[in-house]
Amino acid sequence: MFSREMSIFVNAPADQVYELVSDIRRHPQWAFNPLELHHIAGPEQGVGATFSSVARRVAGIVETLQGQIRVVMDEPPNQFAFETHDPSGRYRWTFTVASEGNGIRLTQRMEKLSGPWILRYLQPAILWPLFGRAQVRGGLENIKTLLEKQT
Repeated sequence: MFSREMSIFVNAPADQVYELVSDIRRHPQWAFNPLELHHIAGPEQGVGATFSSVARRVAGIVETLQGQIRVVMDEPPNQFAFETHDPSGRYRWTFTVASEGNGIRLTQRMEKLSGPWILRYLQPAILWPLFGRAQVRGGLENIKTLLEKQT
């Protein structure tokens, strides 16, 4: 239906980058919006790990957005994906870690899998340009800052 991709160079080892993005429990450390997570089913980490989530101040419009997150792919140290389901729809978020120079290129891809019909029109034309792009960019920059402080 709708997808976007952004990437950032991170001056950190691939295993550290992968470890951070593949542990859903650590996403509140770098998420652009305040995020609460609670493990509800499956393993603590890896495929099948399922969490309830509450994102706060989403896109400057919605005060809170409650949903569910489920890990669907865990291929260390290269690729990790999870799906989210909330009132705005169902999404797949994929992180790809690739070597580049002395660091890595971290790519985050968002794919909208389903959702309310009105968002099919609003998301690409209005919501992504005004809010979504900045939120994904902010999360990637937070990951970069967090990891480069450690190294």
